[in-house]
Amino acid sequence: MPTILPSCHLASSSESTDCGRTWSPPQRTNIPNPGAKFRLHRLTTGRIVLLRNPNPNCGVRNPLALWASDDDMTTWFYQRVLTDFPGQLQYPDGFVDEDEGYVHFAFDYNRHDLIYVGAKLPDGN
Repeated sequence: MPTILPSCHLASSSESTDCGRTWSPPQRTNIPNPGAKFRLHRLTTGRIVLLRNPNPNCGVRNPLALWASDDDMTTWFYQRVLTDFPGQLQYPDGFVDEDEGYVHFAFDYNRHDLIYVGAKLPDGN
């Protein structure tokens, strides 16, 4: 069970082989992150989709993007910016409807508004 940890500039990765009881030491990845929360979903196919801010500058939480991996986050065959308007786009959360083929999520916009986005899941690579 791989996971990524938010940290400033680049996210870190850790893995558990015992359902989350213990974790490997964090290792830096090549995934840009401004120290912001992200949302991971593993699909029934094994594919992982990630809602995130792909910006390495600390505190700059813009844009908001959807990434997808078919190899447990070693590579990302799909990287699409979903929202790129000015301001802080943060704390994405939501769910995946695999039957419909969409990810539905909301995020905090500038600590004053909540915005909903529905995005089509990527087809195979």
